[in-house]
Amino acid sequence: MKKATRKNRIEIFHYGKMVLVASAFAAFITACGGGGGNSEVAKDIPNETTNTKDHTVKPEEVPEKLLEGKYAEVYDQFSNEFKQQLSEADFVKMAPDSLKGVDSFKQASVMKLNGSEQRSWISDSGKIGLITVFDEKGTILGLQAKKLSPSPETDNRLTKIKYDWPLKGEWFVTWGGTNALVNYHYEYESQRYAYDLIQKKRWLFL
Repeated sequence: MKKATRKNRIEIFHYGKMVLVASAFAAFITACGGGGGNSEVAKDIPNETTNTKDHTVKPEEVPEKLLEGKYAEVYDQFSNEFKQQLSEADFVKMAPDSLKGVDSFKQASVMKLNGSEQRSWISDSGKIGLITVFDEKGTILGLQAKKLSPSPETDNRLTKIKYDWPLKGEWFVTWGGTNALVNYHYEYESQRYAYDLIQKKRWLFL
């Protein structure tokens, strides 16, 4: 993985514990033929080393901390492996540019997978997305600020055809929705409103 630079903004990907920032459930991305920059596949991912310091930033507080300029406080909660990919100085330099013009964030989704938790938010303008991944101890495994390109003209266009649900039982939507944070398909016009579904058995996703 190449070292992040100011030019990269906060488009930082760090992988750990079966989680991909902006690409959780990567196997499904590959199966569905996504070809964008977020469609990398995780293989033989090493375990993260949890930061042993007391964690003061709760998952739901990350957007607020970043908008308040408390970058060092957020960085302090990064996993040791994440810190090896990005220095605190570079993170503090990139953060303001990545969040420029954002006054607030609204939560878009919370997804828990095998002990990790991925949260995403959309800015007040709808043009910037924020994704974080935490482990069960509160360590930040990944963080990404992402530009969003809404398509309201098609988002508001509904089909007149009614469909019967073809599956039985409870299913979990891994990707689906009207933005690229919760639906990686959204960036590709030909599959913009596709859904990826899996079943949950106890605490595992199959």
